[in-house]
Amino acid sequence: MELIQQDVLDIAQRLKEIDRSYKLYFNNLKNRFEVHSSKRMKDTLEVTWYDRLDERLINKAKQTRVENAEKYLKQMEQENEKLINSYKN
Repeated sequence: MELIQQDVLDIAQRLKEIDRSYKLYFNNLKNRFEVHSSKRMKDTLEVTWYDRLDERLINKAKQTRVENAEKYLKQMEQENEKLINSYKN
């Protein structure tokens, strides 16, 4: 994995503004960008399948912060419930 410290859109720096422990990597084996936390190095926090870095990764990092976890999980549960209900009808 390659640590990304600088990029054209300052995504790596903007991730640090969200949480100082966030680090941006490019996983050469999986051909994707990953956000890891130095607090929990073995845990991958965010994975993107995009072929480029952009605002989507920043938005996802903000949305999934620990402080927002309960709200995010509730939102995911609601979306899953809608999907389940759509298959029942």
